Amino acid sequence: MGARAARIALALLTTSLAASAAGNTILLQMFPSTDPDAVLYCAMSFEGRKVSAIAAKGMGLMQPRPYHWWANSREDQAMIDSLAGFLTGQIPSQNPQDLPLLQPPYLTVDWFAKLNGGLASGRYQQQGTTLPPALRHLFITVMPGSACAALAQS
Repeated sequence: MGARAARIALALLTTSLAASAAGNTILLQMFPSTDPDAVLYCAMSFEGRKVSAIAAKGMGLMQPRPYHWWANSREDQAMIDSLAGFLTGQIPSQNPQDLPLLQPPYLTVDWFAKLNGGLASGRYQQQGTTLPPALRHLFITVMPGSACAALAQS
């Protein structure tokens, strides 16, 4: 695919994501060590312009911190950029059943995007705890002050 065609495809994809923002979801699980109480869970879902997010720690999801608000344009764009990264392959993802089991430290990001009346999904998984730039920007922008944003900044 030529550079011009790739730009056109990305523009169409971004427009489609923006128009069908209902149900776009990203779930992050970070396992920094073998201690089950150290697991960090972060989830966000955009239903139109309404954002629902939660941050919790530990396998028992101790001290969950739910957040609900109406997204601003920066938050919308951060979610669109992250999902576009998955859909274009800039952030590699696969079927979760095809991925190997990792030993801590590692992280997984499950994503779900409504697109043209269908559902696209996948899992990004990596050894270590550093997020790709688009995901780092997403958590810092959408969940500032949370443990999720602190992870993204480290």
